[in-house]
Amino acid sequence: MKRKRPILFIALGLAILLSAIAGQTLFYLLNGYSLAVAIHWPAGMVPASSGSRTRVYHVAFPLIRILVHLLLWITALVAAWLFAVGHSRATPVSWLVFAAAILIGMSDVVFWGTMGSPTSRWLLLTLLLLAVASTFRSKLMSEK
Repeated sequence: MKRKRPILFIALGLAILLSAIAGQTLFYLLNGYSLAVAIHWPAGMVPASSGSRTRVYHVAFPLIRILVHLLLWITALVAAWLFAVGHSRATPVSWLVFAAAILIGMSDVVFWGTMGSPTSRWLLLTLLLLAVASTFRSKLMSEK
């Protein structure tokens, strides 16, 4: 059990971190965001027909994007569990989840722009850490 303890700590830490990031992202996806847009003209150059009225636009995410997020989170937790129990499929599942998150992030940038993208760099870094840890699990298990 002593040799397996670091693996369990790593897997539990990754699962907690993934859950925290997923909760924050889910809150963002459910609430959306608002943009306030205004044109401020220099003094004396304001056209007669326009003022400096601010318009607010709300961006809401579709249900399919929320479902994709939940599916990605559940799959990442399954990958962390496979890593913890030492299953042979932990490495390919971890790398597939990481690749899927990158593709989802790219589509987010296309649809909502870089500022509005719900895919965070922290999610990608955590999934990369999980994939690398599952790849080198045998090295983590070896005694010094």
